Amino acid sequence: MVFTTPYILINLDGKTKFFATQEDWETFFDRNLKASSGKDRIEEYKTFMKFGKNKHYWNEYIMDGYVNYQSDMILLTGFLDIPLSMPPFKRKSERAGRVVNISLSI
Repeated sequence: MVFTTPYILINLDGKTKFFATQEDWETFFDRNLKASSGKDRIEEYKTFMKFGKNKHYWNEYIMDGYVNYQSDMILLTGFLDIPLSMPPFKRKSERAGRVVNISLSI
């Protein structure tokens, strides 16, 4: 028997919804995949989704993007290659006692 828990992407305001559009994800893959096209691009995508950029890439995304959990899902936010989109940045700034006002336009 196998149990799986889905990862759900949310806004930082806690509303469960897909905050990133298809265009946002395509841009993410363009930034992270080598320039290739056709069948090579499909194979590169498969490899990236399985292995990431390094051995711990997807584990880091889960740890850094973690927001909360429920019994039937794990809630994540942000893009690993955009550090300011990840919740740990906010928490680290708050612990340091600094007020950081960030405006992102993606």
